[in-house]
Order: sequence, then structure tokens, then C-alpha cells
Amino acid sequence: MTYKLEEIDGIGPFFADRLVRAGVADSEALIERCATAEGRRQLSAYAAVTTHQLETWARQADLMRVSGIGGGFGRLLEVSGVQSVQELGQREPENIVNLLHRVNAERKLTRAVPSLSTVSRWVRRAREMQPVVVAESRSGLRSAF
Repeated sequence: MTYKLEEIDGIGPFFADRLVRAGVADSEALIERCATAEGRRQLSAYAAVTTHQLETWARQADLMRVSGIGGGFGRLLEVSGVQSVQELGQREPENIVNLLHRVNAERKLTRAVPSLSTVSRWVRRAREMQPVVVAESRSGLRSAF
């Protein structure tokens, strides 16, 4: 699914305007431009946003590709340590739900935590999807997120 930039947690009108001026109009374009470390570096220079922030937003946009995960749940998943579609697909739904409850109780990121059946659907969908963004560690190793 494609979302407006402002629907990604942390991108308000100010940052959305910077991204649009740099040629990024929506979540799909953000993922495409941030798919590689070089793409993130270039966009960082054009939009005057840190590569770390771009990577955070790209992870959330990546999670939002799964039907039913909007900005709020994407942020809750990301803060809980489930930072990509690939990682979501590797986890057990029961463990995710327990984790989301714990994190949301501490951080109050969403009004409600998704049900086990909802998270199970997300995990099934995530297992069918291909990773699109490549993260590079400080050691230079590459991994999809």
C-alpha cells in the first residue's frame, strides 16, 4: 500500500515538504529512494534529513506495506524491535503480541494493541513479501530490512 508521507510516524508537514522537494512524494517513493545506503546518503543531502532518520522512516514505510499496518502500528512494531517485513515474517505471532502489549504499556504509542488474529495475518502476509531495503552495518555487512 502507498501512504502519504505524513502518515509515517515522525514525518510531519515540515519534513514531508523537504522530502517532496527532494522528489519523494509518498511512502513507496521513500522506500525506493532509501532502499540502499547510497540512496539514503543522497536523499539526506537533498532533503537535509539525517540518514538515521531516513532509515527509521523507511523501516516504518516497509512495515506499512503489509495490509493493516498503518503509521501507529508501524511505529509500535519498530519501537518493539520488529523493524522490517522480513523480520515480522520470521517471528511468532504470539510473541509479537506479548511484546507489543509490554511496549505499549510502557510507551503508550497506540490506543489499542492489535489482536493475535490480526498479528497472525500480518505475519502470514509478511512471509509472502520480498525485502526491499538494504541496511549496512558499521562493519560494511549488508542485510535486508
